[in-house]
Amino acid sequence: MAFCTNCGTELKGGKFCVNCGAAVDQPEAEVKKEEQAAPAPAKMGLDVKMLVWSIINTVLCCQILGIIALVFTILASEATDAEIAKKYLKTTKILNIVGIICMALYILFIIAYVIIMIIFGSLWGLGVMSAMGMA
Repeated sequence: MAFCTNCGTELKGGKFCVNCGAAVDQPEAEVKKEEQAAPAPAKMGLDVKMLVWSIINTVLCCQILGIIALVFTILASEATDAEIAKKYLKTTKILNIVGIICMALYILFIIAYVIIMIIFGSLWGLGVMSAMGMA
């Protein structure tokens, strides 16, 4: 049993005496026990959809943006604060969208290039053949 050093009242735990309000000197073992009893902040967990999207973006679209998105996905899973995790996941989503847009523009450019080469190649071939008297 512990007693208040100021008024002598029996202490039932806490940092202050319930009778006089004086601060209670706690032994270090009790202080450490209270510190250990505090739960560790919980991690938010891995967002599997964002992870898969980031991997697909890395493999099929834009590697640099995909790798950065992967890093932000992992940071979000390790974050103990929900607001920070949401910011990381928002950044991941933006990076993945930009990567997909870049890939779509690249594919459109390749398609346009092939079409232009086919058209001008055909015209050039006809021009060469007619110049040689073959057409």
